[in-house]
Amino acid sequence: QGNDPNSGGVQFMAVSLVIVDIVERKGVTYYIIKVNNGGAEWLLEARYSEFEELEQRLSGSRWKGTRRGLPPKDTLHVRKTWSSDRFNSERMDGLKRYLEHLSGQLISLADCPPLADF
Repeated sequence: QGNDPNSGGVQFMAVSLVIVDIVERKGVTYYIIKVNNGGAEWLLEARYSEFEELEQRLSGSRWKGTRRGLPPKDTLHVRKTWSSDRFNSERMDGLKRYLEHLSGQLISLADCPPLADF
């Protein structure tokens, strides 16, 4: 054990972004995201369109990290095929994986300005 910060089963994660809830207001879905940046924590709300904007900013930035694709956009075809609850659950899982993949590459949000501005 000694000075190992991971002893005792405690892991330090410098940056994490985790979707903790979904709320719907006036037909618009918002994802509630818990952000931890080196111990500082806060909540933010984001719509799917804001994830799309983030993806565009990341692709146009100098950030060298890897990205995974966003889950599918809501289309009439998807709505006819899946129930709304199933679609929202699948999308939320995909967005969770997206944020986990991005944040897992960072020591600080300052390492990725587009994500820091999210």
